[in-house]
Amino acid sequence: EEAVGSSERLVQDAGRLAERIETAYQLAAGNLRGLPVYNADLDFAIVGPRRCAEGWIGVAITPWCMNLFLVTDGVTQRREGMQRDVEFPSGQYRFTVAYLQDMPPLEVCSLFSPMNEFQDMESAVAVASEALRALLTSDTLAEAPREPRRVSRRGLFRPSPVMRTG
Repeated sequence: EEAVGSSERLVQDAGRLAERIETAYQLAAGNLRGLPVYNADLDFAIVGPRRCAEGWIGVAITPWCMNLFLVTDGVTQRREGMQRDVEFPSGQYRFTVAYLQDMPPLEVCSLFSPMNEFQDMESAVAVASEALRALLTSDTLAEAPREPRRVSRRGLFRPSPVMRTG
């Protein structure tokens, strides 16, 4: 019963976090509306967030960008713009400390900017969901240990060598 309570709290925490991040991005939108980078066909959405070894990971979708976001306890000691590489099952990714209004600092990793490639929210959410799934999934077979590979943000969407089509 205690495990059920803690999982419910985790879901509530994730929901509250998603709501806060989405609201912070909405507040930032005021300066961007009307600019070419702003895709008026899109809205705001948060995919995830999910617990990971680093804290909370998710994807923020806005009319001007799609970012992985990472919320950790230690980020408050970092200056805006500081970067660090973070290891996930699929590889290593560079995150940058960012500050959004009414939010503690978080770390972001750009997936798309601008969002001109997306015609609607359905496709943006599908891509964000797949990016998050791919980030948290190792595509390596059970082999001898090897050096971690660096994967570009766009590399998330390329088929891995072990994937077969047809």
